[in-house]
Amino acid sequence: MKTLTAQNIGIDDIPQYAKQPTLWMRADHPVTPSYIDGGHREFQLPVAGDYDLTTFFNALSVAKWRKYTNAKAFHLRMAVKASPFVAIDPTVVDEDGKASIRVTLTMADTYSYQPAVVEGKGFCVEAPADDEWHEITIDVPQGLANDRTPVLFGAIITAPGVTDVRDARWDMDLDDEDVRHVEVAVCITTFKKEPYIRRNAHIFRDSVIGSGTEAGKHFTLHIVDNGRTLSEDEVFASDRIQLHPNVNSGGAGGFARGMIESIEQEPKATHVILMDDDISLSPESLLRTYSLLQAVKDEWREAFVSGGMMSLDEPDIRHEDIGFFNKDGWCQSLKPVMRMSVLHDVIENEAFKPPYDLPGCEDQRTQKYQAWWYCCIPMTQIELRGLPLPLFVRYDDVEYSLRNPPKIMSMNGICVWHSPFFMRYDAAVERYQVARNLFIIRHASGAAPISDFEDALYRQVQIELKRFNYADAELALEGFEDFLKGPETTFAPGFAEKKFLESHKKAEKLVPLEELDGELKKLGIDFRTLTSADIARDKPRSLFQRGLDFMTFNGQRTPLPYTKHGKVAICEASGGAYIGGALREAETVVAVSIPQRKASIRHKDQARFNEIWKRYKDDVKAYRERKAELDKLYHEAFRRMTTVKAWKEYLGI
Repeated sequence: MKTLTAQNIGIDDIPQYAKQPTLWMRADHPVTPSYIDGGHREFQLPVAGDYDLTTFFNALSVAKWRKYTNAKAFHLRMAVKASPFVAIDPTVVDEDGKASIRVTLTMADTYSYQPAVVEGKGFCVEAPADDEWHEITIDVPQGLANDRTPVLFGAIITAPGVTDVRDARWDMDLDDEDVRHVEVAVCITTFKKEPYIRRNAHIFRDSVIGSGTEAGKHFTLHIVDNGRTLSEDEVFASDRIQLHPNVNSGGAGGFARGMIESIEQEPKATHVILMDDDISLSPESLLRTYSLLQAVKDEWREAFVSGGMMSLDEPDIRHEDIGFFNKDGWCQSLKPVMRMSVLHDVIENEAFKPPYDLPGCEDQRTQKYQAWWYCCIPMTQIELRGLPLPLFVRYDDVEYSLRNPPKIMSMNGICVWHSPFFMRYDAAVERYQVARNLFIIRHASGAAPISDFEDALYRQVQIELKRFNYADAELALEGFEDFLKGPETTFAPGFAEKKFLESHKKAEKLVPLEELDGELKKLGIDFRTLTSADIARDKPRSLFQRGLDFMTFNGQRTPLPYTKHGKVAICEASGGAYIGGALREAETVVAVSIPQRKASIRHKDQARFNEIWKRYKDDVKAYRERKAELDKLYHEAFRRMTTVKAWKEYLGI
């Protein structure tokens, strides 16, 4: 039998702790972030009181550990030290009147909004406050007498005063033969995001490979620099942190390069973790992933590990950890958005069951995917399934998941912080790249077979036309038309980068609100008083009005009078927003991006609408006529372009 660390207990020294400390600990006073002292990981409780560890990062996700791993038993362990003094709080005084430190095991099930104390002998341990270190061990019960099924176990530390905590962790016992050898390669692809890279490389150096743990000895970081703007000194280069200048081949090319380096590194990686460059990283997420892989059951051995996407602006919000293609051909989060500062949401995040009756979600094998802001892939799957498709950006990660198709493991405390999608809307990505790559992945590997990608293209075009955003409607059609040119064009070296840059030039240009002040005032709009509610507010429509708006594309496909002269409507600039009631009969639309503090003024243009709508119908007709041919061409190219040999040629390495 071997005992290994499953989860470390502590407080990451990162900005998210200052913004949302309840992700780590609930207490009435701020706690010092963890630090390494003499090879020990320590943190300090500053005053007398209760410190609750039943949280997103520090609670033991026992239900997930039992589901995914061969762990036989779990133990809470830590060392504690406090100075002797006369305590005011009688709950921390023993029979002789001496102060003590108390550690109490807690649990939470699917009904819990507050942690419950685990009753029974051995689940509450005391240590004297005598200025000496005392080892605390609490064995986690296999079951509970009251028939409650725990999702989480936690702990409350009752401190008599200033108390130091050392090497706090949840350990697990495994049979010797169940401990797997794990060697993790972390790959970050970057393009001119130097501040993020420097910070995350620093965290990796000091808190992962420098953590003093056994896990830290089995990590290598590969930074693939598509912008070729970093130097080795800037990223703390060593034999464990490697910088790879790369041609600008997008996320797909960067991650393909990272996979190749992971295959060829010494020692060869058993797993590859892919991460975005513009994220904030918790070192515990990496260490916890390693522990999970060490103990994983055979049935989960080939599974991906999903890291949740937390909000960079509101650090307790978990936006997504697993996604799926819905029936309409759009990406959708499997779980609802949750707040990880709320204990019940922390529990629901672990106990969540996929809603198989949700349209598009019923076939988990062909529709479910894991994105690459944090995705751990077994090397066996890379060697079996090949490398990504050269899509530059968008759906390279989705296609790769659906190609495998994997089981996906997720767990509290495995995550990154990322800007939410609405904060970084980019029409070159969401219109050109999406329209092109949706059809490439369908014809190359048969991805998401129950999703209607033709309908997704129609919705892209029609929503922009109804909002008078003719530039971005054309962008979607251009992406679709490039797909129609076939793989010899779309997969040609340099083509994807060239088109991506061109798309940015062709996309609708948003202008700072201050520069539009005069024009907006003429339209009766004072941007200084606008709120998010103003630009999202819809107006009621009758069933007849809805039908008329749909059939006429907001009055652009009818010879009858429809538009009200001089009517101005306001809407959100990002591509997913459509408020038909507010937009109907408008002659002018003001599209506002609150996060960017920019806007555009759009005017109804009947001639341009007619041109784009005819172009759309011609494109769809051509696609339907060539569908079988395109299917054959892209499928043949898929087998060729996902090999190491092809990617080395593509990247010039």
